[in-house]
Amino acid sequence: MKLSLKQVYSFFILTLFLIATSCQKQVSPEIARDEVRGSREIERLDACAKVNFNKGVLLYQNVGYLFVCMKWDVEFPHMFDSIKKIRAASWDHLMAPIDQTFITNQKSRNRIFKYIHDLDAKGGLDDLSYVLVALNETNFFDSIKAMFTCVDDPGNLTCSNRTGKIPSKASLMNILKIIDSNPDTIDNLSTFVKHLIKAIGGKQEDIRLEINKFRASPFYIPLRLKLVDSLADKVKSGFTEDDRRLLSKILLTANRNGDALWIYQWVQDLKMNRAIFRDLIEYPVLTNPDFISEIKGVKKLYDNGLFCTIKSTTSPNNLIDFDLKTQLFAYTNNIKTNSQKAFFEYSSENLLGLKISVETCSELEKNKYNVNLNQALFHLVGFLSEKKFYDLIKFLINNTTAKGDLDKTFAENIYLADFAAGDIFTSANGLNSAIVSKTRNFYPLVYD
Repeated sequence: MKLSLKQVYSFFILTLFLIATSCQKQVSPEIARDEVRGSREIERLDACAKVNFNKGVLLYQNVGYLFVCMKWDVEFPHMFDSIKKIRAASWDHLMAPIDQTFITNQKSRNRIFKYIHDLDAKGGLDDLSYVLVALNETNFFDSIKAMFTCVDDPGNLTCSNRTGKIPSKASLMNILKIIDSNPDTIDNLSTFVKHLIKAIGGKQEDIRLEINKFRASPFYIPLRLKLVDSLADKVKSGFTEDDRRLLSKILLTANRNGDALWIYQWVQDLKMNRAIFRDLIEYPVLTNPDFISEIKGVKKLYDNGLFCTIKSTTSPNNLIDFDLKTQLFAYTNNIKTNSQKAFFEYSSENLLGLKISVETCSELEKNKYNVNLNQALFHLVGFLSEKKFYDLIKFLINNTTAKGDLDKTFAENIYLADFAAGDIFTSANGLNSAIVSKTRNFYPLVYD
């Protein structure tokens, strides 16, 4: 059949119309934006090709590639800029051992991932997120940043409302000295934490229930914050040599045979049990609620001097001079060098002598600091009547400053007692009191 020219044109127009209508609801594929992004996308792809996910993951250069590849340099520009300002050698000096131990070592890496998986399955990561959110909402991270800024440049505008609250560089260096501990100390601490976590594993629900009992108390959070404040004040004022070495002494000192740590042997001793452990923690709360106030009173008497005459224990008709510094040194030295039996023989005789001397030295029981020295010493002897308590105090006295220099203060001569009179112990005991008031099962569970 022969088509006319008009029919050909009509067919051609109809074909174009059908093609157009058939494509009207389709969208042309997006044109790749390589041309638009240009060098940025090429840079990202190049960085992705260079990232090593098996070895050296945390090293400086690899972290840089990782940030660019994952577009974290765009999402977290301040963090990325801060990292770029760090010297590669300094970064690798810190991160290389961590990378080698936890990332490059496949066995360690798999174990960490397993722990994270188990933690997530038990809701632990949710708990961690709550902590991080709480820290963020209380401006914790901003405060840390401001602290370092103000230490380096007190005249900075950020520091105008922080006058009197800015720690010195020396204080911050003291923190680093604590972190820069003997490797054996860190190893022992990590072993302790490892065994602690393993021990808690089977009783975590019981412990969680006990924690919930005191965590809901309206006093718990204020007391916890007070403890944090006292720790911050200590950092600001600076750590003493005894402060810095106390932890290492506890974690590193071996027993007499040298085959185990002293503190481990003390806890594992057959004479030690959950009831004794609970009594130790609860002593300043339930057994002797005046414990801290007594020590603070004795400290004031010690530093301001207490001199009088007392009756001799061998010849009651004779009077002898009494000096509190000499008296307390005799007590600490007896604990330090003698057995529990020998200490009790000394203290029993001494307490009797002080009791019958109140007539000639009334300050022993009544003074402007409102401390009954006879009663305080009686309480001390009662506390040390438990053998495990005596062994612990003896160990701590032998590993801290315990002198009787007449020209020195209470803090300089008797570190352990001064620590018990300090703000950190007082705040910790306040928190301890809040816990004990809600549950007496928490500490036995911790011991178990």
